[in-house]
Amino acid sequence: MSNTRQRVSFISNRSQNKLLNIMSESIRSQILKDVKDAGIFAVIIDNTTNIANYEQLTFVLRYVNNCGSIEERLVALETAADGTGQGLFKKFCSITEKYNLN
Repeated sequence: MSNTRQRVSFISNRSQNKLLNIMSESIRSQILKDVKDAGIFAVIIDNTTNIANYEQLTFVLRYVNNCGSIEERLVALETAADGTGQGLFKKFCSITEKYNLN
């Protein structure tokens, strides 16, 4: 008979990634709700090449919250397959469609 007990552990990278994804989606949902409540927002897009030589696109929304303060929130960080203007525009369209931003 073994004295080893089964324990739940969140040390594995898979468990940590699942928890981080759940938390990020929860935060992103609140940001998108705040943006939609504000009604008017600006989009800030920037891209850079990372160490693995992939184009990383950041998608930031700027809006005025219900207290009158200006907020800037990162909504997405995605790899862009094409770093041209047209490629970045396609990525912009896919992000706005994914998060239902008009």
